[in-house]
Amino acid sequence: MNETLRSILSSRSVSSEDGIAHSLHSSISQEEGNFLQEIIRTARPQVSLEVGCAYGISSLFICEALREVNARKHIIIDPNQHSAWKGIGLANLRRAGYADLIDFHEALSYQYLSHLTEERATIDFAFIDGMHTFDYVLVDFFLVDKLLKPGGIVVLDDLLYPSIRSVCRYVLSNLRYTCVDPQSRELVPVIFLPASLPNPPDHPNYAALQKLEQDRIGEGHDATRHWTDHKPF
Repeated sequence: MNETLRSILSSRSVSSEDGIAHSLHSSISQEEGNFLQEIIRTARPQVSLEVGCAYGISSLFICEALREVNARKHIIIDPNQHSAWKGIGLANLRRAGYADLIDFHEALSYQYLSHLTEERATIDFAFIDGMHTFDYVLVDFFLVDKLLKPGGIVVLDDLLYPSIRSVCRYVLSNLRYTCVDPQSRELVPVIFLPASLPNPPDHPNYAALQKLEQDRIGEGHDATRHWTDHKPF
């Protein structure tokens, strides 16, 4: 494990560029970080993307694995990196030696993701952990889907939120995605529970979905199959 990440996890604290310490919160668990690394080591993405950075814990886990597979670039989008998080996420990535791997954008996710779609960019892996309201998560996923290559993987964090479970239910019902990893496949019954129920215990707090093929809905093709057998919500 990268020494910067190891130190943060053991001390449960982070520090800004000027040395001011802050208690670690709003970060993924080590279990989730290990899971992300397993996915990356298996899929070997060349270009990855992350929505949300905060203190950079997920980014550190991701970049460590990306370095191992000789990835080219990790795009990070976080509109509040300096206003809410004091630039600590970026500082941690620099301390860990990942500055050359990072392509950071301090913008609203839907704005920069839209820019990437206009540029016809492509990605192999995405981690969505930004705004947790249904509309933002759905728009983030919609735009990430336009960038993600067939066979690529997108992981949505914080499945305990009903809004995120609703997005996952919609995706699995209507788009060409499947759950990957044994634990993620166990999430299917959870995702299809009523959205108001709490997340049952002993289930992971993420959904890992693999894109099976390019979905051509919205490009003049028949969309009937998406709406005859499945309800979107």
